[in-house]
Amino acid sequence: MKPPIFSQKLLREVLLLTWPAVLQGMVTTVVFTTDRLIIGRYGSEALSALAIANPVAWSVTGIFAAFIAGVVAVTGRAVGAGDSRRAAATLRASLGFALAIGLAVSLLAWVIRDPFVALLTGEAVTTEEVRDNASAYLGLVLMSAPLFFVAATATASLQAAGDTRTPMLIAIAAAVTNLGLSWVLVFGHFGAPELGLMGAAVGTIMAAAVQAAGGLLVLRRGRGALRFDAEHSREDRRDTLATVLRVSRATLGEKVLYHLAYVASIAIVGHLGNLALAAHELLLGIEAIGFTAASGFSIAAATLVAMRMGRQDPADAYNAGQTAAGLGLVIGLGFGALLFLFPHHLIGLFTTDQDVIDTGAQCLRIAAFAQPAMILADTWSGALRGAGDTVTPMISALLGPVVMRLCACWFFAFYMEMGLVGFWLGTTLDWYVRALWTGVAFHRRRWAERYRTL
Repeated sequence: MKPPIFSQKLLREVLLLTWPAVLQGMVTTVVFTTDRLIIGRYGSEALSALAIANPVAWSVTGIFAAFIAGVVAVTGRAVGAGDSRRAAATLRASLGFALAIGLAVSLLAWVIRDPFVALLTGEAVTTEEVRDNASAYLGLVLMSAPLFFVAATATASLQAAGDTRTPMLIAIAAAVTNLGLSWVLVFGHFGAPELGLMGAAVGTIMAAAVQAAGGLLVLRRGRGALRFDAEHSREDRRDTLATVLRVSRATLGEKVLYHLAYVASIAIVGHLGNLALAAHELLLGIEAIGFTAASGFSIAAATLVAMRMGRQDPADAYNAGQTAAGLGLVIGLGFGALLFLFPHHLIGLFTTDQDVIDTGAQCLRIAAFAQPAMILADTWSGALRGAGDTVTPMISALLGPVVMRLCACWFFAFYMEMGLVGFWLGTTLDWYVRALWTGVAFHRRRWAERYRTL
């Protein structure tokens, strides 16, 4: 007799893993949202600059998440099998790789920040002050890429070992650091220099430092089979890194496709003018709550599926993934209803500009319909990656963000002359394409045999 998909044991396990991950994401979201609130109160020019720079910085860290997918799959299987030697080798090799890639990104970002910002904006509709601020902010934040990448690797390693509470606590400490420094340095409180947008950049960098340091300190003490000092050789590290990179290869393609399409879509908004940029930045801050929930369920699904595949139990891995998706759908429907019913109130929390509020409210009602699809797509993608299938999410990124998002956003925004409203309609269609593709792939269970071993 097959075990039920939505058993009480699985529901409890999913919730125990998910709520700290969601709360951690919520803390991060609150920080980003508060950053937007602080910058929004400081000046609309700074807010427009943030709308250009933030998505680029987020895309850089998002592409690195391809590597994180491999870390979770390999570490989760090692922990599930009780193989502390392989888990430790994966941890040490992953952290070293993260540091090296971070240093390379920081150097490259400093060189190309000015031409890149110019590419994303139109001189006729975007002011020079906005472009200069965006370039300075982007260069400063991406100089700290080694901190972001090491922090992300440490967090993913702990989560893959089944510990989502510790990263949550570290994230809270980082959030307090970020908010405190940003508030002081943006406005120049307590005798500090008034740095404006650059003050928010300093707060972001220091938060990454707290997360990196906190994660490394905890990992040195060990978490179950995940022990930093477990006996292993240089050859073990080389072999596990090769496995992580092989598993991550398709995810790298997925992330590159997605984020290139995402940055290109920001260029569409950039050519709609300062008003659209300001409204779009606030919309992203609000919708980030939905992204956070999606990320939490994705983490839970990836961890649970990877551990069960490590125990050679694909049937239970399938049940775990579907349980996470079912719970996520409930959350997505609830949050979508909130966005649809109170769009003006939510946008009004961040700005008093009536034009921004009116434009943003129309878009937010459209975004409400994207929330269930967003959570389902991310959860099923996480479950597939946890099983070792990184090809299906990559194809999803090609069909959704590249084909659907870019074409639909351009079509509705410019050809249909719907502006920012048309842009958000295009992004909503993108999420439904991805949810359908990943959901069907996970349900068919081809991954159960194809990726039984890594």
